[in-house]
Amino acid sequence: MFRNHKLSKKQKAKCRTNRHVINAVTSIFVATLGMSQVPQIASAQSVTQVEFDGGKSRVNLSGRLRTLNQAMSGAACQIGAGIDVETARARLFEARTAFGSIIRALREGDIAIGVPTVERRARILSKIWEIEQEWVKVKFAADKILGGIRIPEYVDVISQKTDKQHQVLNDLLSEIVAHYSNPAEMLTGDAFRINVAGRQRTLSEKMAKEICGIASKQPVFGKVSDIEQTFALFEKSLTALEFGLPSAGIAPPPNEFVTGKLIEVRIKWLHARYKAIETAKDTNDLERKNRQFVALRKEMNNVVTLYMTSTLGQKQAYQAPLAKFGKEILSKWALDEKVLNAVVAQNTANKDITQAEIFELDRRWRSEVNTGGDRPLIDEMYSRDLSNWLFVNQVESSGLITEVFVTDNKGLNVGVSSATSDIWQGDEPKWTEPFYKNNIEPFITDVVFDQSTGFFQSHLSLPVRDPQTGAAIGAITFGINVQAFL
Repeated sequence: MFRNHKLSKKQKAKCRTNRHVINAVTSIFVATLGMSQVPQIASAQSVTQVEFDGGKSRVNLSGRLRTLNQAMSGAACQIGAGIDVETARARLFEARTAFGSIIRALREGDIAIGVPTVERRARILSKIWEIEQEWVKVKFAADKILGGIRIPEYVDVISQKTDKQHQVLNDLLSEIVAHYSNPAEMLTGDAFRINVAGRQRTLSEKMAKEICGIASKQPVFGKVSDIEQTFALFEKSLTALEFGLPSAGIAPPPNEFVTGKLIEVRIKWLHARYKAIETAKDTNDLERKNRQFVALRKEMNNVVTLYMTSTLGQKQAYQAPLAKFGKEILSKWALDEKVLNAVVAQNTANKDITQAEIFELDRRWRSEVNTGGDRPLIDEMYSRDLSNWLFVNQVESSGLITEVFVTDNKGLNVGVSSATSDIWQGDEPKWTEPFYKNNIEPFITDVVFDQSTGFFQSHLSLPVRDPQTGAAIGAITFGINVQAFL
C-alpha cells in the first residue's frame, strides 16, 4: 500500500462597550486572577466598520507564546539534568520552531494560522520588537543545545532569557486583547476567557518546569514555593472558568460541551496535582509527572478551541481565514495536472455507470472499512498515483491537513490520502455544494470534535474545474485541523 512510501528529506479600542466600564472590570479582573494590566480599549466603532482581523487567533497565538516560552525552559531543565533527554530535545525543537513562526505571524501576518493582516499598531509592534530582542538569544541557545554544544552554559541562557521574556509576553497579550476586541468578532469578556484558558496551558508547562527544577535540584527552574503559587493560581483560574466569576467579567461556560471539557480538565488536574511535590523529589517519577502535565496542557488547548468556536464571532474565528487559505493555497491543488488528469480519466471511464452500480460500490467499500478483512477496493484506491500524491502533500502540511480526497462528476472517490467512510460522496454537501453551485467561496463545514484524532476539525471543499471551460468536473475536499489553524 502507498502508505509505506518513504518521504524524502525535502518532503520530510474597537469594542462598543463604554471604555470606562471595561477599564473598571479589567482592574477587578487583574486583581482577582493576577493578570497583567490591560491597556485602555481603543475608541468604539460601529459593527459595519469592523472587518475580520483575526482577533481571536491573535489572542490565542500570543497566549501560546507564553506557553512555548515555558516549554522551552522546561525542556532545557530536563536536558540539563539528563532526564528523558530525547523527549526533552524533541519538545525544545518543537517549541523553538513554533515560537519563531508565531512571533513572525503576529508581526507580518500568516493566513495559515489565522492572522490575515500585517500588524500596524505601534504599541503592539513595540512589544513584538522587545520580545524579538530576547528571542534571538533564546533561539541561538536552543540551537546550540540541540547541536550538543556547551549544554550547561546554554541551559543557563535559556533559563535567564525565558524568565526575562515572561513579563513582555504578558504585556503583548494585554495589548492585543485591548486592541482586537470588537463587537463583530470578539467581545472583551470573550477575550478574557480565552486569555484565562490559554494561560492555563502556560501554567501546565510552568508546573512541569518547576517539578523538574525541584527534582533535579536546579532552583533556577523551580522551587517548592514557586510550584505552590502556580498550583494556587491554576486552581483559582480553573474554578473561574468552571463556574464563572462575574466580578472579573468571566461568564460561566457558554454550552454543555465546554462544561464537559472543563470537567475532563478538572479530573486530569486532580491526577497531576496529587502528591506532585512529594514525587518531584524522586527523579525516577519525573517522566510520569511530565506526561500528566502534558495531558493537562492538551485538554486546556481543547478548551481554548471550544471558547474560540462557541462565542461571538465563532464563524469569523475560523471560516474567514479558512476561506482565504482555501482560495489562495488549497485551490492550487485543484489545478494540478495530477488531479485534473485523474478526474478526467475517471469521468470518461464511468460515463455510463448507473446509480445502482454506485450504490453497490459504496456498499462494498463500507463493508471493507467496517470488517477490517480483505480490502480490494480500498487497497486499489491506495495504490493510485493520485492517492500517493495526496498523501505526501498531506504529510508536508505538518498536521494542518488531516485528510484530503478528490471526487469525480458522480461524487465517487478518485484518490484519497486515507480511507474515507464511504466511496460515494454524491449525497453530501461536501460534494454537492462545490460541484453544483457556482460559488466563489469554498464550502466550509462547522467545526466538530474528531474522536479518532483528538482534534477539532472542519472540512473545506472546492470544485475541480475544466481549465478550458471552467465547468465543474469534480471536487476536492480537505479535512482541516482547526486547532493548528487557530
